[in-house]
Amino acid sequence: MGHVYRTLLLSNYLRKKYGYESVFISRNNKSTLSLLKRNNFKFYPFKFNISKEEEKHQLKQILRIEKPDAIISDVLKNCFDSSYMSCFKWDNRKPVIAFIDAHEKTAINADIVINTSLAQRKDYYSKNKNTKYYLGFDYLILPEQYINSEKRKTLNESAKK
Repeated sequence: MGHVYRTLLLSNYLRKKYGYESVFISRNNKSTLSLLKRNNFKFYPFKFNISKEEEKHQLKQILRIEKPDAIISDVLKNCFDSSYMSCFKWDNRKPVIAFIDAHEKTAINADIVINTSLAQRKDYYSKNKNTKYYLGFDYLILPEQYINSEKRKTLNESAKK
């Protein structure tokens, strides 16, 4: 649910600030679909037991129907699969953005990679010369209530608990 919640926060922000609409593609999970319904987002549910090839086929069909202006992927296990990520390249003029929080050194077939893991470095992705990288905590997606929260002014010298 962390990936869903992060993407939901981003989608709600883009809707509120810019009027952009998001379409979700997600597993057919009751909690996830209920959350998307409550937030008035269109979604396409995938069955849990479909093959990777069938999932890629359905993904390509959905992209042809929706014709998105940009694609934001927050699917950790599939971000490392170049054949899966290439499904998002239905139109090479449309950017593909991958949100991940992995620690691995890997290449990701995306125009923009956002990785909030503290252990990431740009040289981990040297195969992707045209990709833009945004790495570290500065790119965490947090609820708006944290934007103007007061910063703690002092730090204890030693931990007591």
